[in-house]
Amino acid sequence: MRAILKILLALVIGVALVGPLTMLLVFLGIPILGALGVLAVPFLIVLAIVGLPILIVGALGLAVVGVVLGLLGAAVGITVALLKLAVFVVLPVMVIVWLVRQFTGSRAGVV
Repeated sequence: MRAILKILLALVIGVALVGPLTMLLVFLGIPILGALGVLAVPFLIVLAIVGLPILIVGALGLAVVGVVLGLLGAAVGITVALLKLAVFVVLPVMVIVWLVRQFTGSRAGVV
């Protein structure tokens, strides 16, 4: 019972202190926030004038790099597909034709 009373007393004291402190922070914080807002406007204007062109150039550069890498990826993909075709289709067919010619002794069609 004593522990519950201690917790309730601490809660009442906390609520009694938080209310005035909150009001104090509100009355002090609003003017400070307004002053910071007024000071931030020139900084934001300079940032927009200097930063936006840099951002646009960077974005365009990344877009160009993306297009180049995409085309390079497509070329590499086509090359790999052709190599697979050569290794897994053409080469086995050539080996089978060569083996058949070796065992039959046929030279028909050889120039």
